[in-house]
Amino acid sequence: MVGQVKSMVRGLIGSYQSLAKPQQAAEPDPTTATLQPAEPMRGCIESISDAILSGWLYAPGVVECVPVLFVDGKPAALLAWGAPRSDIDATLGSRGTQGFKFSVNGLRAGMKVSLYALQDTRLELVAETIAAKNVPETSIMKSLTAAAQIARQPGAVAVTCWDGGHNPIGRAKVLCDVARTRHPVVLFVYLFKEFGGEIWPPMRESEHMIVAIPWAERQQYHRLMRAMGIAFDTVWICKPRMPSFLLASKVARPEAKLILDLDDNEEHFSRSKASRDKAYGLPTIGLSRAATERVPARTAASITLKEEFDAAFVRHVRRPTPKRKIDNTTNNAERPLKIGFIGTVRPHKRILEVAQIIQDIKKRSNLNISFHVAGDINPDQLRVSLQKAGAETGGNILQHKLSAHLAEMDIILTGYASSEGMDDKITRYQISSKIGDALSVQRPVLVPKSASVMDLADTDGVFLFTEEDFEEQLKAALAYRGQARLPHEFTFDGGYAGFTQALAVAEKAPRAAVALAQLFPGSEPERRAPSKPVLLLVWKQHDAGLYGRRIDQIARTYRRAFPDHRVVVLEFLHATSDEQYREGRQAFMSDHLQLVHLGDLKREGVYVDDDGVAYHQIYMRAFALLEGMVIDFLAAQNITPANATVVLFPYINSLERLYDVLSPYTVVVDVVDNQLSWAKGAAVTQIKTQYNILARLAHRLVFNSQRNLDFFRSSGIVQSDIEAAAHVIPNWYTLPAGFNRTPNQDRNTQFEIVYSGNMNDRIDWDLVVALAQLDPHIRLHLVGAAMRAKDGFYQALEQPNVVFHGPKPERDLLPFLSRADLAIMPHTADKVSTFMNPLKLYMYRAVGLHTVSTDVPGIEANALLTICETHERFLATIQAKLDQGTPGATEPAPEMPQQAADYVHLLTDCFAQTDPPAPGA
Repeated sequence: MVGQVKSMVRGLIGSYQSLAKPQQAAEPDPTTATLQPAEPMRGCIESISDAILSGWLYAPGVVECVPVLFVDGKPAALLAWGAPRSDIDATLGSRGTQGFKFSVNGLRAGMKVSLYALQDTRLELVAETIAAKNVPETSIMKSLTAAAQIARQPGAVAVTCWDGGHNPIGRAKVLCDVARTRHPVVLFVYLFKEFGGEIWPPMRESEHMIVAIPWAERQQYHRLMRAMGIAFDTVWICKPRMPSFLLASKVARPEAKLILDLDDNEEHFSRSKASRDKAYGLPTIGLSRAATERVPARTAASITLKEEFDAAFVRHVRRPTPKRKIDNTTNNAERPLKIGFIGTVRPHKRILEVAQIIQDIKKRSNLNISFHVAGDINPDQLRVSLQKAGAETGGNILQHKLSAHLAEMDIILTGYASSEGMDDKITRYQISSKIGDALSVQRPVLVPKSASVMDLADTDGVFLFTEEDFEEQLKAALAYRGQARLPHEFTFDGGYAGFTQALAVAEKAPRAAVALAQLFPGSEPERRAPSKPVLLLVWKQHDAGLYGRRIDQIARTYRRAFPDHRVVVLEFLHATSDEQYREGRQAFMSDHLQLVHLGDLKREGVYVDDDGVAYHQIYMRAFALLEGMVIDFLAAQNITPANATVVLFPYINSLERLYDVLSPYTVVVDVVDNQLSWAKGAAVTQIKTQYNILARLAHRLVFNSQRNLDFFRSSGIVQSDIEAAAHVIPNWYTLPAGFNRTPNQDRNTQFEIVYSGNMNDRIDWDLVVALAQLDPHIRLHLVGAAMRAKDGFYQALEQPNVVFHGPKPERDLLPFLSRADLAIMPHTADKVSTFMNPLKLYMYRAVGLHTVSTDVPGIEANALLTICETHERFLATIQAKLDQGTPGATEPAPEMPQQAADYVHLLTDCFAQTDPPAPGA
């Protein structure tokens, strides 16, 4: 696709001319002079807990300081800022230190974490560190983008598991560990609210790439997964439950090899009362059974499952760890021998009974022993009861810390089962992962005797027990002096041997398209075709498609260059703004009527202009809903990081809520104006912060004028480390499709002069009045919104030859311009106009209309434009044109000006950085 795009551009506009990159910056604007602090800023990244990074910032003398955090070059969401940190003040001998908290979902060990502070208009680097831990990724776009990249690597394997919120994901981790020894791996799990709705605590710092899909949002994820081409050649299905199979159908290529893993009696658990009406329970047992029959390649954790399902052995494998020397003397008075249980603790698991039994043995036998229970203990009263029974309790142990914790124990207990056969449907098949945990740290392990573990009876360090002989086996384990080591089948190499054996069966078995398509419709290959390349433009206002603004020019120009690509414009409308527009529809001088009408069409998704540009608007009652609504929109439209380039036009209200969504995309930031030149109050800090963040997020940073770029340089927003991304591409104008220029053939005695645009700012009304009074043959037409117009506007309307038309949409304005004799731009040079590059001049040029303008920054000369340095020359020039009888519109401007060609080239280069799905994905 990239090669085709580049060749098409070359054919359309010839050789690529490099974009303007000026070498020298203008003098800083005195209004932006940085306040120099008396002391240097200081800050610290203190800790990360539950995906929240905490720290503090001390910025003496800096007004409106804001912390900004980047993780691996991407902005993190600020959760809290401003809490006093008196502890730091006491240490520094300072006053005013404030604490902050950022969300760091998706943090991976080794990523660079950079803390900046907004000092006046620029970001100052305060602290940096390298992450030492992993945090689960909860952003749909970031997680799926990472998964898509892995899926395209040779030999990639997907592991699917029905729930990631409790211990089933523990077995899925084993499969990932095995496959990862030789393959790239992604673990896909659903999350159910009844199991907490988030990743199981022991797995929250896992090194594996995990895509966690809330069950209620699965359709959205599935749609995006298909659009992004997430498809694997091998899928290892963990546990025969319907959601595991469903996930497999969504991530498997049509020819993918399928392997089913079993480590428990899932059908028995599916029949539980709690699962009676669940997607993973009784209603889907038949579907799960049918899917199991269709996947003959299997792996199993226990001997009983291996034999019953004709499976290859893949135990709960572990990596051996160096043995920690401990004093294994039964009567050591200095340190009690520790018996440990780590796992999910529930009343039915009888761990409380074990605690009571051990306490009784300790008293009767005078043994210096202690019982330690850690993990997910629920309910809380159970913890209290365990402590009363003499047990020491702890919380969840993260996977990467498990071995160290186990090594502190002398004996590991895997559980406690009844001798009455009450749990036979479970214990016959289930084998505890704690066996491998214990043997990996060379500790003896006590295992309830059942059919599933009888093949381990002669394994060194394994002590099988029943309820009747528990005390005997406990004492035997305490006295054990042998070498408890991992058998080969419990090692990674042993596990991979089982995986290879199952893979050989899968090679000859029905592939995914045959095995799963009938049971899980929607996974057929014809449903997986990647969408066309998409240019998504996100507008800061609500008038895209109305006036032919810069965003409309970029959209229509790119669409004409690549008619087979999709071009989508998106706006965000809050209910408050919508109400204001609707209330103001009756005002003649406002454009609210047009905004409401156009907005309704955009929200209905039916507004597509004649160039094929689709305009959309997201309506929300609270900005807190914005992220979810944007994700829904992107999923429905198949706009993904794999097929899209995004152009942002700041300042966009509440854009900070979308950084996680947008950061995986190739992003162009178009600084169409300089809102710092007119912003006031709290908005100033928000605008500064967004400008700075987007300048670092952008792959390309485009300015509408050289002066604007110079301002951003002198303000420190464009710093030397991002200078290469900055470009200047001035405005241009191309007529909309279907418009035919029709110059006025019915000449009259009046000399028709027109000005179009916003009447509220930057207009020299004294000059306008003087022009109206210059000659009685002049008729001056004013076209535009004027709800905030100054007194000078009304003085102009008092003139008998001034006609105000109110605002006109682009389509209505163009015929009007075509019939005029002359256009004017009587602007003043102020903080607003200084950074503008008036698009109206290019519009006048496009219809061939001669124009007279005052001399203000940001305008470029052309054959039809006369720039006047003084009022006298402005009026004299118009008088001369009136006397000469200058005709109105002349020859039209080129169809694709050089600025437009430059922008298309820039976007083409950005599309070259996208990561399109492989064919057939």
